[in-house]
Amino acid sequence: MRGEVTVRILGVDAPETKKPGYTVGCWGPEAARFATDTLLNQPVQLVTDPTQDRVDRYGRTLAYVVKVDGWNFSVEAARAGVVHSYVYNDRPVVKATEIAAAETHARDAGTGLWGAPCNGNTDSVSEIAVAPPAPAPAPPGGDVYYKNCRAAWAAGAAPLRTGDAGYRSPLDADGDGIACEVRPN
Repeated sequence: MRGEVTVRILGVDAPETKKPGYTVGCWGPEAARFATDTLLNQPVQLVTDPTQDRVDRYGRTLAYVVKVDGWNFSVEAARAGVVHSYVYNDRPVVKATEIAAAETHARDAGTGLWGAPCNGNTDSVSEIAVAPPAPAPAPPGGDVYYKNCRAAWAAGAAPLRTGDAGYRSPLDADGDGIACEVRPN
């Protein structure tokens, strides 16, 4: 097979970097750089696995990527700590044991995604799920609103006096006309 082919590399799963609507997974850019650094402009062979289909439901070729000297991307990426070993649909690939051993070596050494800051967690989440919450509405007639005294202190506005923007009686615990006069811990 020559030319351009979209491949789902067998036995491993890399952190997300380009999934529309999702965050970049921890160690995603480093995993992409590893792939580029080790495979770009290199002659490779796509090797299928008898335990797996030849293409997935997205039309990607399912294969190992192997250099002419036998260097297997799945094994070496796991050893470098840039991917997780991966078993799809409870059907391990032929190289699953070798890939898992390489991952264990990286995990034990705290290499790549197994060290800080990821510590093995490369989850990518929906950008909708991480959108900041909507700001609290301002009370009628006012354009400054502090949810609580901690927010007023954080904004550098406390203590608040009667008539100050953002003053409201629920923040004035002792009712003396001065709200948030005691800084919260």
